[in-house]
Amino acid sequence: MSRAQWQAIAVTVALSALDGFDVLAMTFAAPGISASRGIGKTELGLLLSSGLAGMALGSLFLSPVADRLGRRPAVLLCLGVMALGMALSPLMGGLGSLAACRLFTGVGIGGMVGIITPLAAEFANLRMKPVAVSLMTIGYPVGGFLGGAASGLLLAAYDWRAVFLFGAGMALLLVPLVLRYLPESPDYLAARQPKDALVRINRVLGRFGLQRLDVLPVPESGAPKSGVRALLTGAARQRTLRLMGGYFLYIMSIYYFLSWLPKIVADVGFDPATAAGVASASNLAGIAGGALAGMLASRFGLARVIVAVLGGTAFSIALFGQAVPPLGLVTLLACLAGFFVMAGMSLLYALIGTAFAPAERATGAGLVIGVGRGGAVLAPALAGLMFDAGVGLAVVSALMGLAALGAAVLVRRLAD
Repeated sequence: MSRAQWQAIAVTVALSALDGFDVLAMTFAAPGISASRGIGKTELGLLLSSGLAGMALGSLFLSPVADRLGRRPAVLLCLGVMALGMALSPLMGGLGSLAACRLFTGVGIGGMVGIITPLAAEFANLRMKPVAVSLMTIGYPVGGFLGGAASGLLLAAYDWRAVFLFGAGMALLLVPLVLRYLPESPDYLAARQPKDALVRINRVLGRFGLQRLDVLPVPESGAPKSGVRALLTGAARQRTLRLMGGYFLYIMSIYYFLSWLPKIVADVGFDPATAAGVASASNLAGIAGGALAGMLASRFGLARVIVAVLGGTAFSIALFGQAVPPLGLVTLLACLAGFFVMAGMSLLYALIGTAFAPAERATGAGLVIGVGRGGAVLAPALAGLMFDAGVGLAVVSALMGLAALGAAVLVRRLAD
C-alpha cells in the first residue's frame, strides 16, 4: 500500500464524513426552523423523511452512473448535487420547497454512499480491503460528531441557515481534494475499457508505485455488463437478494437503536442533555468498533469476523433493552451496542463493496443500499407502534436485535 493509495482512501473517508454531516444537518437545524417558521413535529418529520427518501433514490439511480461514466466523475456529480441542495435550502420560503431541497440533497448523499463503498475497496490491496472500507465507513459518524460541534458554534453565532451554508462550503472544498488525490479506479478502467484505458490505468498504477500493464486484461465474461436487470437474473440473483435482505434487516436493527437511543435513555429517568451525552458516547464507541472490525477482518478473514460481529450487534441491542439506572450502566450498554452497530456496518460495506464484478459494482452497491434504506424508514415507526401497543422495551429491543441475527444468516455464505 503506497502513500498515494492511502491518500485516495483518505478522500473517501472525507466524503463519508461529509455524508454524515449532511444527513444530520436537518436535525441540527430543526429547532431553529421550527421556531422561525412556526411548524410542528409533523412538519419536521416530513422534512427529516424527505432527506432519507432522497438518499434511497440516490443510491438506486445516481450510484449506477459510476459504472457508466466512471467513479471520479460520479463523485464530482454527487458533490455538486449536495453543494447545490445545501446552498439552496436557506433560501426556501415554504415548507414544500425546503422539503424538495432536502430530497435533492439526499439524492446526492445516497449516490455518494453507493459509489465510495466500492471505491474505497478498489484502491486497496486484497488484504487491506476490509480496513479501507472500515475507515471509509467510520468517516460517517466522525462527520456527524464533528458536524454537531461545528453546528453548535454556528447556531450560537448565527441562525439555522448557517448550518446548511457550512455544508455547502464543505462540499465545495472537497472538490479540489477529489481532483488532486482521487484518481479514476483502475478496476473500473479495466472492466469498462473506455478510450485510452491502458494509458489511464498505467498512469494510476505508476502513481501507486505498482507494475504497469503491457496490454489490457481480457474481461472475465466477454463484454462487461451492468444494470439492475443483470443483478437480479442468473447466477447473480441469489447473491444480490441475500445482500439486499441482509442489509435491510441490519439497517432495521441499527436505526431502531440510533433513532430511539436518546428517548430510551430519557424514559429510564435521565434528562435530555444527559441522553444526548449518552448518544455521543455511543457514537465514539462506534468509531472504535468500525476501526477495530476492519483490522480483525484483514487478519482473520471477513467471513469469520462478520458473523461474530452481527451476532454481537443482536446481543448488545437486546441487552440495551434491559437498561436501568445508574447512568454508568446505561452508558456502558449504549457504548457496547454502538461499538457493535458500527463494526457490523463497516464489515457489511466491505462485503457489499467487493461482492460484485467491477463493471457492476457501483450499481450493485447502490441497489443494495437503496433498497436496504427501507429498513431505516420502517424500524423507528415499527418500534413506535409496538411501544404504543404496550410492548415493553426489553421485548422490542430483543425483536429488533433478532433482525441483525437474521442478517448474519443471510450474508454468512457470501463472506466466504
